[in-house]
Amino acid sequence: MMRTFYLAMALLMMAGARQDASGQGGHSDIQFWYDEGRIEVNTEHEGVATGEFATSGFFQQFDANPGFASETDIGLGVNSGDLITYNVLDDLRFWDGASFAGPPDWVRIRVDNNAGPDTVVDNSTGEQFGSSVAPLANVIDQAGGGGDFHSHVDFYLEPLPEAAPPTPPFGAYGLKLNLSTDAIGVADSEPFFVVFNFGLGAGEFGQAIDAFVALLSSPLLPGDFNGDGAVDAADYTVWRDNLGQPEDPSVLSGNGNGGTVDATDYQLWRDNYGVSSSSSASLTPTAAPEPETTVLALVACCAVWVSTCRRPIGN
Repeated sequence: MMRTFYLAMALLMMAGARQDASGQGGHSDIQFWYDEGRIEVNTEHEGVATGEFATSGFFQQFDANPGFASETDIGLGVNSGDLITYNVLDDLRFWDGASFAGPPDWVRIRVDNNAGPDTVVDNSTGEQFGSSVAPLANVIDQAGGGGDFHSHVDFYLEPLPEAAPPTPPFGAYGLKLNLSTDAIGVADSEPFFVVFNFGLGAGEFGQAIDAFVALLSSPLLPGDFNGDGAVDAADYTVWRDNLGQPEDPSVLSGNGNGGTVDATDYQLWRDNYGVSSSSSASLTPTAAPEPETTVLALVACCAVWVSTCRRPIGN
């Protein structure tokens, strides 16, 4: 693999004159440790860690930072031999310099892990859970004999420059992750974002970081069934695909009604259509597109039929 060469070169470069988008040299690793049966995570920006994809040169669209560290020389560390993995919790998020927008279909972040296959995250890949047993998935690394841990994976913003498609648009690209371990009795960490700057100025990237912090800490919006911070057509698709099923918070977020996915959830989506995390302070939703009357009637009939005839998932 090119991993060793790229990582060595990247670390040499970053040990020198590299500065991050905030204008301060170096980078901050994601620190973690075990506390009361759970992984605790510390990032530099209230749940957001940052990296930077170069816009030109040898390292264009590549970064090996942030790393992941639980180092014994600063009083951290985990159990000897623990395997640390990560879970991808959502699609790729993109801030275009002013607001959240869907990244183009052809843009993705590929993670070259330290074991197992690469992980690809784009605007439709959804949740991808790590595994510490075969087949391995999303592996960061294994702790040393004394429990010391410090490792990096390689991040690529694709398509790469040598590929035929155009360069991805400038902006901030965010991966929503949490950490897992194979240590018995230790639960996953809380979610956090790894946000990469690609071509934004320091002020713009600072705004992007604030937006991702708000996205992580904001309560779910009513009708935001996919939990992406906006009530839009994508949430209707989630509602439609789960119609008649028992409400599952891991699949259908932002309702809180309990029971079965039905016309009540549709009304919740319709009443809040157009609200987003950035506009929720004013809570002034735009009008939802009106389906044809015949379609509404058909949906109502389907809701009644499915709720009485369709079995819950897993039965």
